[in-house]
Amino acid sequence: MKPTRTPTCQHANRHDIKSVGGLHYTTARMGLPTGVPCVECPARRDSKPGYLGGYSAEMYLSVMHSPASIACHLSPGFQEGDIARQNHCTGVAIYRANVGHFCGSSADFATLKAGRNVAAVFASPEEFFNHHNGHQVKE
Repeated sequence: MKPTRTPTCQHANRHDIKSVGGLHYTTARMGLPTGVPCVECPARRDSKPGYLGGYSAEMYLSVMHSPASIACHLSPGFQEGDIARQNHCTGVAIYRANVGHFCGSSADFATLKAGRNVAAVFASPEEFFNHHNGHQVKE
């Protein structure tokens, strides 16, 4: 899963693009999480170690602890960069709820909707880092 890329859609100039830890994200409104993290979501406890879309565990944690709205890589419009069609990543939203990360951005709505699930999703930065660090899969 890669956080939202710089959009290439027709209305790209209306998106507020930010960068945290080398990853680009947007503060534009996305659809709410779908309820269950996808099977490929790196926030899941049963995810493949190091499967981070070519990013490091540190980069992922930096973005997950930022105000970024992070899209699910399987949501409609993700490959095209069309933010208006994308949904928040459910795994990231649950992770944020698990660790109590609320930052006053539109991403908080996704976090509140997703709620906590420590059985399925990592509940601390240390758990995420220990699971993924040193296992990066090249994309």
